[in-house]
Amino acid sequence: MACSFEDIVSELELAGLIFDVANSSAVEVFGAACNSREVAPGNIFVCKGRSFKPAYLDDALAKGAVAVVCDSAVEVEIPADIPAIITSDIRPVQAVVSKVAWGKPDERLTIVGVTGTQGKTTTTTFVKAAIEACTNTKCGFIGTHLVFDGAETSEPPNTTPEPPDLYRYLNAMVQNGATNCVMEISSQGLKYDRVYGLDVNVAAITNIGIDHIAPIEHPSVEDYVATKFRIAEVSKTVVVNKNLALLPEVVELAAKGMQELEQNGDVEIVKCSGEHFTAKLKLPGAYNKENAACALEICKCLGLDVQKSVEAICDVSVEGRMEVSVSKDGKLVGIVDYAHTKNAFVKFFNAIHAEYPGAFIITYFGCSAGKAIDRQVGLPQVAGAESDYVVVTSDEPFGEDPQEFAEKIAGNLPTGTEHCVIANRDEACDFAFAKAAEILSKGTAEKCVVCALAKGAEDVCPCSTGDIPIIPDTKHVPMKIAEYDEQL
Repeated sequence: MACSFEDIVSELELAGLIFDVANSSAVEVFGAACNSREVAPGNIFVCKGRSFKPAYLDDALAKGAVAVVCDSAVEVEIPADIPAIITSDIRPVQAVVSKVAWGKPDERLTIVGVTGTQGKTTTTTFVKAAIEACTNTKCGFIGTHLVFDGAETSEPPNTTPEPPDLYRYLNAMVQNGATNCVMEISSQGLKYDRVYGLDVNVAAITNIGIDHIAPIEHPSVEDYVATKFRIAEVSKTVVVNKNLALLPEVVELAAKGMQELEQNGDVEIVKCSGEHFTAKLKLPGAYNKENAACALEICKCLGLDVQKSVEAICDVSVEGRMEVSVSKDGKLVGIVDYAHTKNAFVKFFNAIHAEYPGAFIITYFGCSAGKAIDRQVGLPQVAGAESDYVVVTSDEPFGEDPQEFAEKIAGNLPTGTEHCVIANRDEACDFAFAKAAEILSKGTAEKCVVCALAKGAEDVCPCSTGDIPIIPDTKHVPMKIAEYDEQL
């Protein structure tokens, strides 16, 4: 559904955004892109970012871009025959431009948006399953690890994509016959206006802890918590976990956010609690009960059948979330979980100790370099305290030397923690299971649990010198269990 360049300008004026227009013309626009490699004929191209190069615009125009929206801070010469929108407030402007250019697909879908420090992927997966079970229709999905556009699955560039990509996905869902979309909305998506103007029917906050505190992300915990509550800007119905604060440090901030939310007369608040979800889930852990309760309240807000929703939620397994593999003799257990924050580690190990009391626990994990800096201390502290043996390996070394960064993380383990450092994640997995087999063969423990944390189904460790391919934990762990079984 094409629109005119004038239509886009009119929508920006209605939104009260600040911008200038150059070379205005009656050109027809369909779609938007912010990556020149993804430009299609008829697109409006977004010029933004500190690393933007004039060659990107040349490439976009060569591929058929017919108009431009440009950050005034970007030094680029726009041809005189190309209509352009120039703004110093590029983020909300590109959001409105993208929505209109893609034909406002969000207004033709029922959209659920879920934010939270933990549980976004699990909760959204629960809701997607319930929608499909209750409506017998395809439900689109946008999350940390995948996008389902109603026909195909792909990997997103971000948990919450930039607006040109976000609305491209939503448009594809409409074209492919989906009537619903469930999406994760990250703190970055909220802070940087990726969902500005998005029409969300039901939103939810699963919980609030501390994460993404770094110079390039959130400068403070206060900023992070306040950003989470911006979810109310995109929906008039917000489901909130009664046990919202994950850590004592955020209790006061979360309470302040809730008070402000409750004073917003335009927003309906629906509170939920894991204690009220009594059905048995495939996923263990009290925190997954909370995710399930949140998902069920969302389903109720959507008017879905409650019993069918509960049945669908209880039948869900989430890739990379508490995936358990057990050997034939029952002595060796491998568990894959995407837990990658301090509080997620605490909840994970609480569930493991409750499920496998007395077992010998071996954990391998890594951290991200350059962002969420608090994890570099919090994760090794918890892993060392809750495990009998720790293998520190790679996750996202980015600009750091993988071996040196892993050793740095190991330096934050509690004093006396039995551990080793193996930067290659595949080798770390092999070592962890060899260690487990040795312990079982010596009779040191009757049961051994190997915990593969923080990566889940991811198949690469991002590194500035070249991404390091790995066997996803979701495949590698079952593989090691099978190898153990062959030796029985």
